[in-house]
Amino acid sequence: MRRLRPLLVCEHLRIAALFLFFLGTNLFSQDAPPPQPSPKKIQGTVINSVTKEPIQRALVYTSDSRFATLTDDHGHFEFNFVVNPSGDAAAYFENTLSSRRPGYFESSTQATGEDITIALVPEASIIGRISVPNVSDIDRMTVSVYRRQVTEGRSRWTRLNDVLVRSNGDFRVTNLAAGTYKIFTNEALDRDPLTFDPNGPFYGYPPIYFPAATNFATAATIELTPGQTFQVTLSPTRQAYYPVNIPVVQSGEEGQVDVVVSQGGQRGPGFTLGYDAQQHAIIGSLPNGNYTVEAVTGNVTPQSGAVHISVRDAPLAGPALTLVPVNFVSLNIDDQRTTPPSEGRAVVRRGRSVQLQSVAGSSLVPVEDFGLATPIPIDYTRSGFPAARPGRYWLRLNASNGYIASARSGNVDLLREPLTVGMGGSLPPIEVILRDDLAQLEGTVEGLQKKPASQLVPRRSGLYSGVLGVSAYIYCLPLPDESGQFHQIFAQQDGTFADQQMPPGSYRVLAFDREQPELDWRNPEAMRAYESKGQVIHLAPGQKEHLRLQLITTEQ
Repeated sequence: MRRLRPLLVCEHLRIAALFLFFLGTNLFSQDAPPPQPSPKKIQGTVINSVTKEPIQRALVYTSDSRFATLTDDHGHFEFNFVVNPSGDAAAYFENTLSSRRPGYFESSTQATGEDITIALVPEASIIGRISVPNVSDIDRMTVSVYRRQVTEGRSRWTRLNDVLVRSNGDFRVTNLAAGTYKIFTNEALDRDPLTFDPNGPFYGYPPIYFPAATNFATAATIELTPGQTFQVTLSPTRQAYYPVNIPVVQSGEEGQVDVVVSQGGQRGPGFTLGYDAQQHAIIGSLPNGNYTVEAVTGNVTPQSGAVHISVRDAPLAGPALTLVPVNFVSLNIDDQRTTPPSEGRAVVRRGRSVQLQSVAGSSLVPVEDFGLATPIPIDYTRSGFPAARPGRYWLRLNASNGYIASARSGNVDLLREPLTVGMGGSLPPIEVILRDDLAQLEGTVEGLQKKPASQLVPRRSGLYSGVLGVSAYIYCLPLPDESGQFHQIFAQQDGTFADQQMPPGSYRVLAFDREQPELDWRNPEAMRAYESKGQVIHLAPGQKEHLRLQLITTEQ
């Protein structure tokens, strides 16, 4: 047998190997199936934010409502998807999962990762009893609940709802968030068929404010925490009511008249009277006491007026309430910005043409907690604020592409003091100076604990939008009696922050781990808790400042 030389054998083997390699590659490219979709699972737990215990039978659903499930007895939920190898299951529902259950507030979180925790905040409630002996129609009474809310650093009492009392005197107010509340009974006429005489004197139950106050100002506050149930007992007292008829004198066009009644010089909800257009009078009934009755019309040219009355064991007719046109407060703008204004509607001051759009959204906000407290928006056609009825107002100015360097009416600094509007007469115009020599603020928040992506709050727009979320909330709070305007900045995931649009002034800068919508920063008493926290800075026009802030942690 002829033997092959060793080198020739090796060459033949190498050629055979290459042939098989190319053959296999060709077969694979023609016959191998494409990558198949693979299963994907996203799971998690829904817990009580206070007790950290799991919540069973909670609904968990995607933002597009295409997928939903209920948690099991251990608060666990699970979604199974089929996705492409390059796909992400969370993309099916825009990275957001939501959950809700009766007795809890709805909550949402980013679905980044495959093991997610959703914390639901339990609702608080107020339950109580109306104690009125020997009354058979107590179920006609109602209870009102007001909540103290902070807007732009100023607190107001906002009416939440009215609750009807049951026939046994019990009532229940649910779906309440943590916060500060006041509660009282609304006045009610006694129409018990056993005691009511349509031809005799009227009797009724004036408001009673928890715990046993006669007006809203002296009522006790109720501080609710998440999941808390607070119990109250209210005992209205039956009193004689007397008819009231106050003629109303209007000039010019007549319109709907809104009426507010205050007792003993204390503003607050409770007593009511109505306007009768046929009689041209404010009518109703009130128990003995001293009252202030205010009225304002909703005409194109609004009118307002007020009268003081005393009810003393007899019906009251008069005195007349005369409505006079409300004040118009003109607004003059001195635009000292270096950037040219955009085209639009203009006001003129000292020959300078200025766009009102530069302060779009500006308004006068009533100082009082109650009454006819609707903000008065700017009137672009007349370059000012109409319908300024008598009272005190904060000037709310929004400046675009710059800041409000000054706002005055006569000798009143409207950035720190309210505008006082009297009955009739004229007011000095509001003189506003706009500037754009802004300062810059940047820095780092220290003390951050790295959060899982599911706990980061996504920004819907702006510099910090996207999946990075927000790791801290920075509040720049103007110091009392100093220049500066409230400013909020959001820190990125690594704790860094920057803002190139800071109005010059003096600030206390605080960094929180959560948003603080109820931060009462205009209240010196409330801000004492932060005197040793954050940093105090003084920003000059065009200055750039760098800060290192310590994170302030708060309870959810």
